[in-house]
Amino acid sequence: MEFDYLGGRASSYVRSIYSKTLVGVGSYTAETDSRAIAADKFDLLAIGRPFIANPDYVELVRDGKALVEYSDEMLTSLV
Repeated sequence: MEFDYLGGRASSYVRSIYSKTLVGVGSYTAETDSRAIAADKFDLLAIGRPFIANPDYVELVRDGKALVEYSDEMLTSLV
């Protein structure tokens, strides 16, 4: 999301004025996570929905295996 009064993305603005650990969230994939961290946009990235759909997320990404797509119905099995 771009904001004219911030000169671009909110996360870019925060990164420019905040020097501590910055965590990004929302719709990142293993590939876009790596690029965002390499570009110093964030220090860490949260993975919520992909982790719910793939409890073995780290292993699957590391091994280059396919991930299960998240769906809201998956939450019913957690209750």
